[in-house]
Amino acid sequence: LRERSQHHMFKHQLSLQESEKRYREANKKLKQEIHQRIEMEKKLIKSREAAEEANRAKSHFLAKASHELRTPLTVISGYAELLKEELEEKADPALSEPVDEMLLSSGQLLHLINDLLDLSKAEAGKLELQLETFYLSKLTDEIGESFKPLLEKNNNTLHIHCPSQLSLHM
Repeated sequence: LRERSQHHMFKHQLSLQESEKRYREANKKLKQEIHQRIEMEKKLIKSREAAEEANRAKSHFLAKASHELRTPLTVISGYAELLKEELEEKADPALSEPVDEMLLSSGQLLHLINDLLDLSKAEAGKLELQLETFYLSKLTDEIGESFKPLLEKNNNTLHIHCPSQLSLHM
């Protein structure tokens, strides 16, 4: 009986040692996994901070570039307006058309620059929307006019079909 009890105790002791060994291995694996997750979290935090800094730099660049482009463009548009008025007084249609193109193109460029400024304001949470009604036909006519030189150069045509009274509220 004693021998049997010792055998049972020895078997139980082996089972206990095996359990402790598995526990230490599992604990070691958990520590490694925790360490890996902590390192991954540190990398993610650094990546997020770098992305946020890049976004701030982009927004700053957009605002600065838009402002730096707008100023000379405003001067160019102003001179084109003066030239147009002078040409209208002289009634010279041959020179009037290129000036009209200049004004149209500078207006479109100014609109793009304003869109860039609006984008940087939107990202900064400082954009205020203003709903306006506009005629779609006027917009499509302006788009057609901006393509006119390229179309003529390549002997192409563009047909725009838009009802004149169609308006949008945006």
